[in-house]
Amino acid sequence: MTTQPLCRVRARCWTTCRLTLMFPDSYESERDHPVLPMPAYYEVVRVDWHLAEEEPFIDLWLRERKSSIVRHLRFWRPSEVVIDRGFNGFNSGFRIKDISERGMEVRVAVTTFEQDPAIRFVAARVECVP
Repeated sequence: MTTQPLCRVRARCWTTCRLTLMFPDSYESERDHPVLPMPAYYEVVRVDWHLAEEEPFIDLWLRERKSSIVRHLRFWRPSEVVIDRGFNGFNSGFRIKDISERGMEVRVAVTTFEQDPAIRFVAARVECVP
């Protein structure tokens, strides 16, 4: 009698379930965060992740396509950070969602609706840095 290894199936299921919990499709039903109108028209030109601070943060510099305008956003207390293999800053489906109505500590979701490599995470809050 031949048995198939169960660990492979369990690992694949665990990964699928984990990704679903971290980045649920339901973010699409959340309203866009007002910090950056039309985020899909921007590309990520720089990412700084400050881990050793008292309150960790991620800084994103975003350049508007077809323009030289650069916006600097700071995301406080990021978690569930994922940078996909092959991510090069181009993020056609880039979204910043306001998830504050969920009543959780994290109130902002950085996500994408495209299948291209992207950066995704949730954070406690976001602000523009002058």
